[in-house]
Amino acid sequence: MLRTILIAGVSLPVKPLLALAALYAALWLAAHLARARGLDGDHLWNLGFVSAIATLIGGRLVYVVQFWSAYQQDPLAIISLRPGTLAWTPGLLIGLLAGWLYARRLRLPLLTVLDALAPGILLGLTILSLADFLAGDAYGAPSTLPWAVDLWGARRHPVQLYQLGAGLLALLAVLRRPATWPGQRAWLALFLYALSRLLCDAFRGDSLLLAGGFRAEQLIALAVALAALPRVLTAPPQAEASAA
Repeated sequence: MLRTILIAGVSLPVKPLLALAALYAALWLAAHLARARGLDGDHLWNLGFVSAIATLIGGRLVYVVQFWSAYQQDPLAIISLRPGTLAWTPGLLIGLLAGWLYARRLRLPLLTVLDALAPGILLGLTILSLADFLAGDAYGAPSTLPWAVDLWGARRHPVQLYQLGAGLLALLAVLRRPATWPGQRAWLALFLYALSRLLCDAFRGDSLLLAGGFRAEQLIALAVALAALPRVLTAPPQAEASAA
C-alpha cells in the first residue's frame, strides 16, 4: 500500500491527490471531445467543477444532518471535508443535478454533452481504481493465485487492477467507435462500465452481500447493463432514417 507520499518534506495522502488527477484528466478529455463536436470545451470544464463542488458540499451537508448530534457541541467541525465524513451517494446525486441544471441553463445539447463526458468519466474511473489499489480500498477476496497481493492480513485478488484494466478496455472501445447519433458513446460507456463491474465485483472482498449470497453491486450493475444494452445494439429511428 502507498497511502501517503512525501513531497518537499510534506506527507500528502495519495488517494485524494489521484482523485484530483482523475477529475482533471476526465474534464480534459471531455473538453477535447466536446470541441470536436462543435461545443465550447470551457463549458465542460465549468460543468465538471460545478458538479464536483456540489457533490462535496451536498455530501457534507447530508452527512452533518445525519449525524447532527455529534456536531452540536462543535459546529466548526462541520467544515471538515475528509472523505470519510461525506455522504457520497446523496452527494453524487446532488452533483448530477447541479451539472444538469448548469447544462440546461446554457441550453447545451444534453446527449452531445454526455457523449463528451462519458469517455472522460471512464478515464477518471481508471485513475480512481489505481488510487484504490494504492490505498488498499475496494480490496479483493482472498486468493491463492500467483498474482495475488498481500493486503489486510491475507493474499487477495488485485481486483482494483482488474477494474483498471477493464476500464481502459472500455475507454478504448468507446473512443474507437464512431459516434453516429447523439448519446451513442454515452450509452456504450454506461453498458461497458456496468459490464466491467458485473465481472470484476465477483472478486471483491468488501461487497455488500444480500440474502442468497448475491452481491448488491453486481445486481445494480446487471440492471444497468440490461437497461443500456438495447440502446447499444439498436440505433434510434432518426439515426436509421438519416443513414438510409
